[in-house]
Amino acid sequence: MSPTEAALNESTGSRARRRAGVRGIHQHRGVRAATLSTRFGVVLASRHLVSEHPRRRRIVFVAFLQADAAKWNRGQVAVSSGTSISRSSEEVSVGSDALDPHWVRLGGLAGIVACLLFLGAAFITNNTLSSNSSVTQITNFLTSHRSGVLTQTVLTVTGAAISLWFAATLARLILARDQHSPLGMIILVAGAAMTVIASLDGVTLTALEFLSRQGGLTDPSIIRAFYDLENGIIMPGMFGCAAAIFLTALGISMVRGRFTARWVGWTSLLLAALSVVSALVGLTVTNGGTSAVRYFPVISFVLVGVISSIYMLSYRLPIERD
Repeated sequence: MSPTEAALNESTGSRARRRAGVRGIHQHRGVRAATLSTRFGVVLASRHLVSEHPRRRRIVFVAFLQADAAKWNRGQVAVSSGTSISRSSEEVSVGSDALDPHWVRLGGLAGIVACLLFLGAAFITNNTLSSNSSVTQITNFLTSHRSGVLTQTVLTVTGAAISLWFAATLARLILARDQHSPLGMIILVAGAAMTVIASLDGVTLTALEFLSRQGGLTDPSIIRAFYDLENGIIMPGMFGCAAAIFLTALGISMVRGRFTARWVGWTSLLLAALSVVSALVGLTVTNGGTSAVRYFPVISFVLVGVISSIYMLSYRLPIERD
């Protein structure tokens, strides 16, 4: 065996010993010591080539340094990327349920205020009209209850707008606790639909009031159409459908243990069924607006809304576990 071959074999053995030494130093003495040992090992590996091949010595020395630097860079990228991924996943797992308690409590307060406004709008006027009331009776009621009708509309529209804040906060809370189901988005969409429908319920009667003040209640068909929209088709018909979806999605999330107690969830599901019945009556029966089930959707929403708001007001950050 020639001296050159012997030097190359010894260089190969030195490389293996160098790798083993680098691993141990990486674990116990850090990156700086590993870098120094790598360079020292390269110098030892190429020392035997100095006498006969000085140029090859330089080439091998540079090649070893480049290979070691490339491996180190790949290791650093893997370590740094793995650290970032683990940190981001930890932030998602820890922070997914950690909503700001101030926003959650503000949403609960909005829910209580909205429910109070709905209750005030329901009892502020002594509505003695029925679905069979004549056009003259409707006109007389609008003339004698102008301030009450306008106040009822203001309370209804304001309560509907504030309830949207409550529904959005509740939907965000459900979505954070149940990310693998669409229940949070269903609650948000159903809450937005109830906001629009409840506003329309107050606006139709206000439109008749404005026409009465301007002396425009001369067409009985227009009066009857607006009144039937307000008294049966919109409430409880359309509102009952949206409330049933809202209460069903919220009840399922409660039964699954994502929010409040399970008995509240079963109550919400029962009230959702009653809302469906009320909606069918309002959409199919001419006197649905004055039937016994007229207020089922509103009462159901207020009841579940108040309970949910109380739970939201007592919201605390989840305890982090090591």
